[in-house]
Amino acid sequence: MGQRRRGRPRNGDVNATILAATLDLLVEYDDPDDITITAIVRRSGASRASLYRRWDGRDTLLAEALSAVDEAVEFHSTGEPVADILAFFSSRGNGGDRLQNLISKRHLLMARNPHLRESYDNGTMTARHRSLRAGLDILQVEGVLSSSVDSGALVDLFYGVQHLRAAMTPGGDPSEARLRAAIETVLRPYLRESHNS
Repeated sequence: MGQRRRGRPRNGDVNATILAATLDLLVEYDDPDDITITAIVRRSGASRASLYRRWDGRDTLLAEALSAVDEAVEFHSTGEPVADILAFFSSRGNGGDRLQNLISKRHLLMARNPHLRESYDNGTMTARHRSLRAGLDILQVEGVLSSSVDSGALVDLFYGVQHLRAAMTPGGDPSEARLRAAIETVLRPYLRESHNS
């Protein structure tokens, strides 16, 4: 286990300190259901009252911490939408193994805990979701992707496939071939003729 910080964090840093402590514990604990408010308070050095002023409980805190897991990754349009979306999903930002560990824990917790899933779903769209949607909007403006398709629905479909495959695949990483097949199947009706393979 990591070293506990001494004293209380400065007021302006309390949110960040509590979220960082929560993420550290998520990485350390084999079973994230074992993480308690007491463990988070001890690790962060914040008071229980400070935590409850910001979050109404453990599930809400875990949902916010887990929504911050996905780093923003920029979508790059090369005019080849399937390849661009695959490149987007294969980029991991700077998180490496820690990021993969946290994403796996997020899937596990949301599968087990409907309240946590609801808190996460009702929270903000992650930075990666926003970036992918913006990228799909660019493909629509460029005329590569039909303007009649709902880019938000495509984001949901792509992430649904990725999350399902991640949950069902040993090691938590769907194969590129399966992800490519899903992306091609979903996009095919909405691509300009020159981009249909």
